Amino acid sequence: MKGGEIKLTLEGRAEDDGHLEINVFLKELNTIRSALAQIDKMVKPNDEANIRFLIANLPHSSPVAVSLAPRHYGPGPDYSDVVVGKFAEAVRVASIGNIPESFDHSLLEKFISLGKGNQFKREEIEVSGETYRIDGAFSRNIIKALDRNESCWGSIEGPLEAINVHGKKHHFDIYPKVGPTKVKCTFPEYLHDDVIANIEKRLLV
Repeated sequence: MKGGEIKLTLEGRAEDDGHLEINVFLKELNTIRSALAQIDKMVKPNDEANIRFLIANLPHSSPVAVSLAPRHYGPGPDYSDVVVGKFAEAVRVASIGNIPESFDHSLLEKFISLGKGNQFKREEIEVSGETYRIDGAFSRNIIKALDRNESCWGSIEGPLEAINVHGKKHHFDIYPKVGPTKVKCTFPEYLHDDVIANIEKRLLV
């Protein structure tokens, strides 16, 4: 099968007799689905997804192990191999904690909720012939990588496409054409109206 398969293994907690809550199960699948959809768009020049992942070999007891099988559809070349390969690389670097500063942080953010909250007795992802344990350390590795700060004088330009005004620190994100995929910028409350007025416009910061 072109692209191979991604295997997710979930085992319910002992206090739940090994069973899984449906909302927790769907959350894990949706997190992976979202990451795969982003990679699918990233690797193709026309920014249009054309790979579906089917749930295969679903058992009826815990631990639940499902295989997500890529199926190419529509016109254009099949990038299944590239999508699954990049997914495997993201899981690998997050699992071992050796995340390069150049790694796509917006992609890492898709994985950050995996393994959090002690929702499973065991969670594993098997992809490209390797099995990775998804636990609290997995999430902490990602958080640590995302919290790395680099300070320097300079400027960067890109469209403003996301604003967050909740909490004590307000911030917006710009998406440069070159360099980092996304840059997070904090701003004081008195600039709130100016930031809102410039959404979807190009900014130089």
